[in-house]
Amino acid sequence: SGLGNQPVAVRCPSVAALGYNRQVLRNLTTSGEVQFTSLLLLVVLAAIGYFAYALFPGVADNYTLKQQMSGVVNQAWKRLGKEDVHKQVMEKAGAIGTHIEQPAGGLPIEAPGLPIAEEDVVVVCTDQAQDCTKDDGEVFVTVTYARVMPLPYFKGKSLTLHFSPSVHETLKPAAW
Repeated sequence: SGLGNQPVAVRCPSVAALGYNRQVLRNLTTSGEVQFTSLLLLVVLAAIGYFAYALFPGVADNYTLKQQMSGVVNQAWKRLGKEDVHKQVMEKAGAIGTHIEQPAGGLPIEAPGLPIAEEDVVVVCTDQAQDCTKDDGEVFVTVTYARVMPLPYFKGKSLTLHFSPSVHETLKPAAW
């Protein structure tokens, strides 16, 4: 109805209710122009959505690993021993998610489990024997690993995420 890009005076009821007699000017556009800020907001939201989609599996698998580590460490009061705690953490990590391996001179392949080597799992016992067989200390478990996350829709492109979840628990059994 011929408004175009002309500013229109609109009386704001909330301001008028407070006793102010001001007019609020609004730029009403009916021509369907795309503003730069709207386009920029759309691009930023799309980028956030894309990276959330691409990186979520790695973050979710790291959270699952930390939960599994907590389960193992919570059972350490049974005096499992340092080697058993290490072995159980390695078994749990091998059953979580998948990772990309790059064989020498070959194409990347998807392998089961997280990319965790034996030396990436560190178990520290603070009991008297330093081996998690006494009930006078704590057990600390830390796993440090890097995970290559391929970027969807970008052939051959990837990001490397570095994780280092850690948990600790007392070796004393709960007194019920």
